[in-house]
Amino acid sequence: MNVHKEKRLARRSDRNSSRHPEGYREEYRDLDAMQKLLPQIRDLTDLQLKTCYQSLCRDQRKIFAGWLGNYFLSWLASSIEKKTFDQDFPLLSSDIAVLKKLLQESEGCSEGEWRQIYDSLWRKRKTLFVSGLGEAFLKKLRLDLQKAAEAALPPPLPEEYYKKAEQTEKKKQQKAERAAAKANRTKQAPPRRAAAEPMPLYARVCTFLLLIVAAGSLSIWGYTRFESMERDRELSAARAEALQDDTERPGRDAAEAATTNTSKKKIARKTAKPKMIPKYKKLRQQYPQLFGWIQSDGLDLDEPVMQPVNDPDFYLTHDFNGNGATEGALFVDYQEARYPRSNYIVIYGHNMKSGKMFGKLDYYNIDGYLEQHRKIRFDTLYEKGNYEAVALVRTHVLRKGDDGFRYYQCFGYRSKEEWQEILSFVNGSLVQGSTDTLKYGDQLLLMSTCEYSQENGRYVLVCRKAG
Repeated sequence: MNVHKEKRLARRSDRNSSRHPEGYREEYRDLDAMQKLLPQIRDLTDLQLKTCYQSLCRDQRKIFAGWLGNYFLSWLASSIEKKTFDQDFPLLSSDIAVLKKLLQESEGCSEGEWRQIYDSLWRKRKTLFVSGLGEAFLKKLRLDLQKAAEAALPPPLPEEYYKKAEQTEKKKQQKAERAAAKANRTKQAPPRRAAAEPMPLYARVCTFLLLIVAAGSLSIWGYTRFESMERDRELSAARAEALQDDTERPGRDAAEAATTNTSKKKIARKTAKPKMIPKYKKLRQQYPQLFGWIQSDGLDLDEPVMQPVNDPDFYLTHDFNGNGATEGALFVDYQEARYPRSNYIVIYGHNMKSGKMFGKLDYYNIDGYLEQHRKIRFDTLYEKGNYEAVALVRTHVLRKGDDGFRYYQCFGYRSKEEWQEILSFVNGSLVQGSTDTLKYGDQLLLMSTCEYSQENGRYVLVCRKAG
């Protein structure tokens, strides 16, 4: 029996040691498809390239099977819009060849060997890769390694185990206390003290008077403290009202933070606060300014969304760790309510040339891109949400005194008239999509970034909550 058991354990160990992150076969097929496609589309005109891109988007599932296929379509859309296909073509071809060779040589590697490969690639990425394809592959590999590590963790012990251990420990402690008490009773009792003499009358009167004075002093202190707290509340309310009456600040040269002091009052419902989503509870302890998390294939996003506290413009120049960073971080206005969730939320981010943050939001201005990349996931700390992109708006920050709807000063709508203002704004600046699916009562999510064809221009992607 022991021999058979050892053989079974050995076979199981061999299977575990040969594990590797799943998906590299699909990525290899994507690389092969790219390598065949590039020579065919190299000599096409701009119009033909655009038609080819639209055809690839329609047949994406047939042609591409993995993560790198999504990157290729994003790269092609960017090259078409910026007219840099001829310059980007040899760079992408070089990275395709490097990755195909890497996947061929690493076939059959164990999980530990894949981790060593990832560490080596990450250190050499700036010299090994010349396009964003390498970064996309490293991101995919990192996610697969994280999933493999989580799957390898042992299952937690049942709750009954911990309860039983606690009860056992408690019984041991009670038994020790009883033994100690029994030992103390066996010792000779100490001699009793003589009965204390009764307190004289004058001493009792003085003690009574002292207690009255102490009670009066405590009452005076409590009343004074209460008045002080009331003054602080009134002062805070006055400051908030003054902030709402301040004039609008001029437009910013980066993603519009919309932290203007003429904002409308937030819509708040008197409802019980739910429990925080467990996976965000630990992150909230590490990052107190965390507001939520957004994921989108169309924007190549999987990022936290922050909320500044003291400095409204803080996350224009700092990442979510609080370190100085050119790309900043995605964030909402400091006046946005964490709970209950507003029916109108705006997220701001830089339009980075590297594609980070909202650097790919302008892809939605390409015909057909919105229809192919509607799904967006946005969770707050208390509620999960699936959204669909419905429209892309091109607008600009209004100057002081200009008439018009300021989307960055809205924190929700409470009536059909306010809803109509939002619809009129979207229809008046629409460049892609439509408002046909929007209806009164929808929860809206807007993503705002810079647009450079006009002064203080903005691209705004409008999404509605679908579930």
